[in-house]
Amino acid sequence: MREVSNAVAYNYIMNFPIHQNLPRIGVIVMILVVFACSDKDNTLTTDACYGTSCLNGGTCLNGSCNCPQGYAGFHCETKLTPVSLTITGIEVSLFPLTDFSDNMWDASDRSNPDPYILLNPGPATVFSYYKSEVVNNAIAPLSYSNDLPYTLSNIDQGWSISVVDDDQSEGYQDQIMGGFYFTPISYDTDFPQTIELISSVQSLSITLAVIWNF
Repeated sequence: MREVSNAVAYNYIMNFPIHQNLPRIGVIVMILVVFACSDKDNTLTTDACYGTSCLNGGTCLNGSCNCPQGYAGFHCETKLTPVSLTITGIEVSLFPLTDFSDNMWDASDRSNPDPYILLNPGPATVFSYYKSEVVNNAIAPLSYSNDLPYTLSNIDQGWSISVVDDDQSEGYQDQIMGGFYFTPISYDTDFPQTIELISSVQSLSITLAVIWNF
């Protein structure tokens, strides 16, 4: 009796030799691929933000870009121009301890200064649009809040902010300890919540907490 090999039997699928079943396997594979691609396409089409690009820090929500402050447009591509700037807080984190003659600021008792803030459009002047409270015998950092918030218009023009030592209460003339001349609109990159004015030459540092108005 001739011996029959059982090797082919291990390759049978659904009672057919593997070489006879190849077309059926191919059809099954194609069906699985079609279903997989169809499911992927459904996932993409159900994502409302698929293909939506939001610029300048914008985020997509339900297919539309939610733009950060200062930007507009379908893709947040348009930069807005602020019409004014509101100062909500002023902090002086550094000021010179002596005057330009290397003397203590207070003329009477040679103590620490009694500084206040002046804010004016144009160059520094004693006639101020904004004047803060006086902090007596001050030590940095100093925070000013009276009559704030204060809104600056014409922010494309120069403004001066000065730190002034109050000496009039002692019968002397007030002294400007230092200050900055700045154009607010020049700080509109990404519309920061603070504007920092720093001078190592003057040993002066002022931070403005701000809100941009459009």
